[in-house]
Amino acid sequence: MEQRAEMSSRDIMQEQDPEKTEERDAGKMERGHDIMVSICCITYNQAAYIRDALEGFVNQEANFSYEVLIHDDASTDGTAQIIREYADRYPNLIFPILQTENQYSQGLTNVSGTFNFPRATSKRHDVPFQKPQT
Repeated sequence: MEQRAEMSSRDIMQEQDPEKTEERDAGKMERGHDIMVSICCITYNQAAYIRDALEGFVNQEANFSYEVLIHDDASTDGTAQIIREYADRYPNLIFPILQTENQYSQGLTNVSGTFNFPRATSKRHDVPFQKPQT
């Protein structure tokens, strides 16, 4: 299965030379430094809703650093353009992968496990997921 994606220039540089990426992205927060939470988001054809989700992510009031890792699975409705807009506006916070070929249709069912989780830089990998009690 061929995996083609449009990764942000920050992610491409991070893979090629992490130190240069950290130098260039210094500012509000540095990717890979002191990130306590990695928000992982996957989407496909959610143009009507993705802006609300992204606004929620960027408007979090937190006393810790976080990052938003978002994966779009080759949406055809403008979702990727909205994600690009937010990634450009918040370059030290939003790190997208914008697929050019739908991975789910190629048999990949664990998109976050394949694309988002490996990019997560949060320090809290030791905290297991706890199902909310109802």
